[in-house]
Amino acid sequence: MLRALVFADRLGDELQPLTETLSVPLLPVVGKELLIYTIEELVAAGCRELIVVAAAHGDQRGASSLGDGARWGIRIRYVLSVGEEAPSAVRARLNLSDGDSLLVLRGDLLRSAAIRAFLDWADNAPGDFCVCSPGDRRGSLILIPRGCGDEAALLDILDWRRPAPL
Repeated sequence: MLRALVFADRLGDELQPLTETLSVPLLPVVGKELLIYTIEELVAAGCRELIVVAAAHGDQRGASSLGDGARWGIRIRYVLSVGEEAPSAVRARLNLSDGDSLLVLRGDLLRSAAIRAFLDWADNAPGDFCVCSPGDRRGSLILIPRGCGDEAALLDILDWRRPAPL
């Protein structure tokens, strides 16, 4: 079973005033929150368990308002972040078994059908892990197979606080 670690903790100060009451993953795009597009794409790719890293956003609605995942036929659990925390620091706090591969991505970006295509490609790729990195590495998809070694450097590719490469 594929499990996904979805970072939905971007505060989005650069998008104010839109992010005064909602975090970036909950901003609507064509009538749906950004995070829902990611969830639907993960479900279509065969993911049945999501761990969503969400930031408390004042007194406003958080990502956990999306529920337990039953409406998509999956299981979602939530982990609280201080917001835009280093992905490796968040991962270090999680008590995840090495039983399944872990797909790591940001939940506040639109990707079209990239997740399924990436997973299909990764099935035949050599090496200990797979990374799909677009022009801005923070939009990367990272597949970490069970038993992979040090994940910290891989996960920090998604660190929103670091400037994107030119």
